[in-house]
Amino acid sequence: MPTTLPDLLTEGAQRAPDQKAFSCGNEAITYRLLNERSDQLAAFLQSQNVLPGDRVAILLNRSLLGPLAIYAVLKTGAIYVPLDPSSPPEILREIITDCEVKIIISDSPFQEKLSSIVTKDSSLDLTIIGTETGGFSWKTIQDFDAPFISRPLKASDRAYLLYTSGSTGSPKGIIHTHESGLAYARLASELFQITSKDRIGSHSPIHFDMSTFGLFAGPYATATTIIIPDAHIKFPASLAALIESEQITIWYSVPFVLQQLIPNGLLLNRNLKHLRWILYAGEECASGLAFQLMEQLPQVRLGNVYGPTETNQCTFYEIQTLTSPPAASYSFPIGQPWTETSALILEGDQVAPPGAKGELAIASPTLMEGYWKREPLNEKVFIWQDTTEGPKRFYRTGDLASWSEKKQLLFHGRIDRQIKIRGYRIELDGIEKILSNHPNIKEAAIYLQSTDKQVGIEAACSVHPDTSSLTAQQIHDYLSLKIPSYSLPEKIRLLSELPRTPSDKIDRQTLMQHSQIDSNDKKN
Repeated sequence: MPTTLPDLLTEGAQRAPDQKAFSCGNEAITYRLLNERSDQLAAFLQSQNVLPGDRVAILLNRSLLGPLAIYAVLKTGAIYVPLDPSSPPEILREIITDCEVKIIISDSPFQEKLSSIVTKDSSLDLTIIGTETGGFSWKTIQDFDAPFISRPLKASDRAYLLYTSGSTGSPKGIIHTHESGLAYARLASELFQITSKDRIGSHSPIHFDMSTFGLFAGPYATATTIIIPDAHIKFPASLAALIESEQITIWYSVPFVLQQLIPNGLLLNRNLKHLRWILYAGEECASGLAFQLMEQLPQVRLGNVYGPTETNQCTFYEIQTLTSPPAASYSFPIGQPWTETSALILEGDQVAPPGAKGELAIASPTLMEGYWKREPLNEKVFIWQDTTEGPKRFYRTGDLASWSEKKQLLFHGRIDRQIKIRGYRIELDGIEKILSNHPNIKEAAIYLQSTDKQVGIEAACSVHPDTSSLTAQQIHDYLSLKIPSYSLPEKIRLLSELPRTPSDKIDRQTLMQHSQIDSNDKKN
């Protein structure tokens, strides 16, 4: 049995050497070849003085190079830090500096971005490999023939560092160990009965925590993980064709992807007899969308997977057959905790009465070690509670939840104003602060606007009287320089004044209602 994450690959190469481990577009790599190539890259990293515990950043587009780089870093005992290619240079610089990255594995498309980061911050002492002419390729790895020196790894060693909340404010690094990553791979493989015959559709880029499903749970079962190429991401019809042609058996993505496929009927008349699971996570799935999905694909099981990056995924609810569309306001449960996982509803530091809303706390072998260099925050988010199995360390998720009469967990949103859109964590107050710092904006409000089909971010801004020429497009362009594209408002409204509540706070409820009326008027 594997005891660390690299064992997934080395044991897979022994059990099923000629099985395809990962596929992307017209390229594929077997478990044996990936194991050999990752040994070669690990040896190269060691020649660059990468030591156990060092942080190695990875900045790559979707390709087979992603899992290659990840397993190579893990084999050295270093910690891999995946970076978001769409992030502004300022955010990348902050992450690189925060965790003191030693080496960045990248490719030629990012040469200019990385050069600007290093140039602007002379204090950065790091090596960038792979951005030279020709870029990071299989050939450069094959040409390196130094032996890989395997070092003993422990389950408790740190394995990867995922940064969240980078759209606003300071990004937080979430530390996962080999133990927590491996526990997630094992429990996911068991829950969804993954076998070597499965072909997992991996839609998430490697900087997103959902990517670990294909990266680790797939190899745990020696399944094949299909990395969705960038070329298919923006074209729903192409994506639907790929699900068919690749004979994907388990599809895992945020609901937004399904929202692109289902209403347009793109999965109809496709031969999807191999597809057995559609799993979604990262945010709520609109009830109307789930009904359409089950109408079009009645043979496929549909599952709602919940879990913040700090816990990996940790609860699950299988949506049963729907005979009629649920109300638009209906929310599916997030289900029950996975095996070996415990959940509590807290009021303060005490367990809440049955049925009461409170903060959801999770204890699981998949739980993170903690936040990188954030000891005060670590002390705040962890709490020890007695259980029937003895004392356990629980993570306070910041999510509001309750238990239903049927012993299912119900999700009621965030305690604060941090939300998830398309699986990305976004702080609404942070975007408001950035907007309010615009010299021509008096005040701003960011709020969610939801329908039975999707959820999106909208903004309302009041402008100074002497800058009436300011346009929504100019505000959009201003924000796009400061935050990632996924956190940009889908609609920006310019008003002379923002509505207020009796307590003189911005009335976001009125803004939401007026926006809905405006949208309905346009449709009529």
